[in-house]
Formats: sequence, structure tokens, C-alpha cells
Amino acid sequence: DLVTVAGELTRRIREIRPQVIVTLGPEGAVTAHADHSMVALFTTAAYHWASRSDRFLEQLQDGLRPHQVEKLYYVTAAETWPERQPVSLAPVTARIDVAGYMDAKVLAFRAHHSQAPLMDAYGPRVLRRPDELFHLAAAISPRQQSEETDLFAGIGKS
Repeated sequence: DLVTVAGELTRRIREIRPQVIVTLGPEGAVTAHADHSMVALFTTAAYHWASRSDRFLEQLQDGLRPHQVEKLYYVTAAETWPERQPVSLAPVTARIDVAGYMDAKVLAFRAHHSQAPLMDAYGPRVLRRPDELFHLAAAISPRQQSEETDLFAGIGKS
């Protein structure tokens, strides 16, 4: 139920008041997993609706205020996996150097038990990348996009 789930995410955005949100893309990432696509749709709707005073009025009556998140990013990749069904990935607009956090990245991924079956096949090509790739899907101010190296670049300058 898109409206119910997006409403819960909207509540969280209004409570936490983040500057940036990162989610998966609507294509479902490189695996085109349906759950990944739904996360993207829920989060994208919440990103847009959290700033509006005409969405989820009960939240506003409960004392929450609209909140406009400055940027919305989708996780993306530089390559598709030929052994998987075709997928159209969002273009890379941000490249974040994570080489200094490689051990923590691997440990975090390994703690995600549902991903264990993928570790042998995809772990080396995904986990050992020295960068993480993102696509700027929305921002509060129109802009010409150049590749960023910081997801918080330009925050507070709109």
C-alpha cells in the first residue's frame, strides 16, 4: 500500500528532518529486485510529500511540521550484470571514495544475512569497489549536474 508506507516514511522524515536521503532506484538496483523497486517508490514519494502541508494532515495535527529534504539520491552502479535480467541504471552523478572504510563495508554487508547466498558470486565485485556510486534524483533547487564527491555538497546554499 503505497500511501500507507510512504506516510510512515513521511512521518520519519518530519521527525528526523534529514538534509539528504539515499535509497535504491526504481529499477530495483542491478538485481532488479521487486522489493528494492518498492523501497525506491515509497521513499521517493515520502521525499516529495514530507515538505507539503496538504499531505498526512494528522501528522501535522500531532505537532510535526513539513520538512523539505534538500537532496534525494538513488544508489546506482557503473555496470550491469550480464547473467541477470536486463536493467537500466540511473547515470552516476556522485562518486564517493570509501576505500578507507573497506573493512567496515565488508563487515556490514556480511551482517545482512539474506545476502549471504550472493557473497561468493557477487561479493568480490561489489564489496571491494573503492567507491560507491549514486544518482541525484531530486533536489530542492534546479541545477546543472556535474559529478559530486560529497553527497552534502551545496547543502544549505539553495
